[in-house]
This record gives sequence, structure tokens and C-alpha cells, in this order.
Amino acid sequence: MGIETVLGSKDKGVFMDYAHYNADKYNLHEKPFDYTEDMIEKCWELIVDKHNYKSIWNANKNCEWVYNNIRPYGDRNTTIYRSASETFEDMMGECVDRSFLLITMNNLMGMNAGFVSVMKTYDGRTKPHVCTYVRDFNEGFVLLDPALYGYDPKHKQYAVYDREMVKRFYNTYCMAFNRRDTEDFERYINEFDNLDRRLNGMPEVNMQQSFGNSIQQNNQYQNTNNYSGTPFFTASNALMAIGGAIAIRVFFPDFFEAFSEYVNIFK
Repeated sequence: MGIETVLGSKDKGVFMDYAHYNADKYNLHEKPFDYTEDMIEKCWELIVDKHNYKSIWNANKNCEWVYNNIRPYGDRNTTIYRSASETFEDMMGECVDRSFLLITMNNLMGMNAGFVSVMKTYDGRTKPHVCTYVRDFNEGFVLLDPALYGYDPKHKQYAVYDREMVKRFYNTYCMAFNRRDTEDFERYINEFDNLDRRLNGMPEVNMQQSFGNSIQQNNQYQNTNNYSGTPFFTASNALMAIGGAIAIRVFFPDFFEAFSEYVNIFK
């Protein structure tokens, strides 16, 4: 029986051979999907179901580990995109970096895993985001989001990239961002936004934005797990709020006093 036919085994040596076989099968020798021997060791350590390496429980365990152990960037001004091995070594990354790592780990375990560009999340966010998928289970196509949402988020709109698309995304978009190359980065923003739209059957548009704005939007999105909409509060909003408070105090004095007591509890 060849190693390619292995379903699972409690023998670590069998798993190591199987992981190296999959490293060749999925071409995990170059960025952004570049494995390391330590990564294989971690996969073995995390296995929940040794009878079936491709089990959904193993995929979810890998996602859980990435979510809990890869910390967000500290200084946003020095943010760079990392490959799978760099993310694993530095234990640092956001949605793109975490997705590269999770895909590589799941590929090492023989899973058909890949990259997803999310246009609208399950709760309606439209800021840039990516996650991963796996296709090897009875459940069919399952999303795994190692940055925000975990197992099987019901994202509303997304584009599935093939391997060549992901390599181009990494070598162009990510590298232009790392170089802080404004002109190239804006060009690639437009290219990949329109790629997402084509994959969703939507008309292409000119979606270029300034380099500074794109970084600011990305940081705002990645830095919160509770999106509360656009933070605009104008002078007219303030006047309306003041007017409403005065009206409540004049026409509903009992309610105003009760509300004041409630607020004082949290001071």
C-alpha cells in the first residue's frame, strides 16, 4: 500500500511520510505556502482523529490553534504580509497571513484546502478580508476563518482563488504593500477587486483608492472584532441629541430622573 492511500494511523512515522508526500503533492515548497518540519510536528501534535487525517475535526483543530496562537500585529506602521513559514515562525499575522498558514497545515494533512477572498461577511462587513476553505468532507465545501469567525462562517459573498491566483496575489499585491510601493499597490488593489467581482459575476468598476486610505481601512477592520459602522458624528447629530435630552427632561421628568440613577451606577 502506497503512502498516498493512507487514511490515518497512530504511527507518527506514517504521518511524517504522509505529510512529506502532501508537501510535494500541493507544492508546499515556495511562498506563500511554504511548510517547515516544525509545522509538520505541530500538525501531528494537534491531530484529534488519527484514524482519518482529513477529518473535519482535525481541520477545525488547526483553525482553532491558528486563531488562538497567531497574535495580531503590534505596530501597525510596520505591518507586512507574511508567508506560511514566516507566520508560523513569528507567531504573528492577520487574516491573510493566518490563511496562508492554515491552508498549508491542512494541505500537509492531505486536505483540499484553499484561499477565499471575502467581499461581504456573514454580518454584512465589506472591508477587505480573507479566509480559507476545505472540500474533503461529507459536509462538502466548508469555510474556515482563522482570523475572526472560526468554523463554517456563513459569509454572504466571496471569491474562491485557485493556486495561481493566490501566488499572483502574494507576489504582486502583498509584495507591493510590503515595499510601500504606492503606485503598484493601487494598481493591484484594482486588479484583485475586479477579479473578485468577475468570480462573482459582477460588473467590473474602477476601485482604486489611495495607498494611505487602503492601509487605514485595513487597519481599522483588522483591529476590531465588533464592527459598529462608519464612525461619523456631525454637529447636526450633536444638536439633535442635545435637543432630545432637553425634551425628555421637560416632558418626562420621572423618566429622566430614573435614567440618571441608572447611568450613575456605571460611573
